[in-house]
Amino acid sequence: MITKRKPMAIALDADDTLVDWIGGFCNYHNKLYGTTVDGHKAPGYDLSAWLGIDREVMQDRMNDFNHSWEFGCLEPMRYAVDVIHYLQDYNETANDEDRIHIIVLSKCGSDDVVRNLRLANLEGVFGANCFDEVTLIDPHMSKQPYLQAIRDEYNLLIFVDDYVGNCNEADAIGVKSVVIQRSHNKHLKERNPHLHFCRDWMHLLSVHIARFIRVE
Repeated sequence: MITKRKPMAIALDADDTLVDWIGGFCNYHNKLYGTTVDGHKAPGYDLSAWLGIDREVMQDRMNDFNHSWEFGCLEPMRYAVDVIHYLQDYNETANDEDRIHIIVLSKCGSDDVVRNLRLANLEGVFGANCFDEVTLIDPHMSKQPYLQAIRDEYNLLIFVDDYVGNCNEADAIGVKSVVIQRSHNKHLKERNPHLHFCRDWMHLLSVHIARFIRVE
């Protein structure tokens, strides 16, 4: 009996992986609250001390931002559009068994307002039908069970995220994880030698994705 091979897939975070959430949030915060911070110089994931506010206030402002029109207008990460379009073009001509499904898994929130803004942003930046699946969950939730479900259905080649905690959860269930390196996570590289860090999407493509592209 011939066992059908699972289709290939990559799973991608959205915020600070596909689109520049921290840059957009800091611009929003500067405008609304009079701060003068540069999101591309953020020292860590917890921005509360950097912005001079309590963590509870920070959570509220993050939630407000994710419900604002600015959240639906985030700029793409460097080379992200080029690589996603390259994969889309490849998939259009590849055999079904060679196609690489592109799945987005984001903890931005799951209510209708956030979902509509996120989908509009992804379509506006990357174009229609670039992603095979988009799953949005709430910030307090773990991505691990969702990655396990993806791996049950697909040959999950890699998982890409900017948050080291998410990548460690993926690594714990045997999913190869790649961290998109930014100012807020680069200090964690030496402490996580089992994870792969990439400086941008072109680096990600050349080192971790290109090997799965089968060109006749």
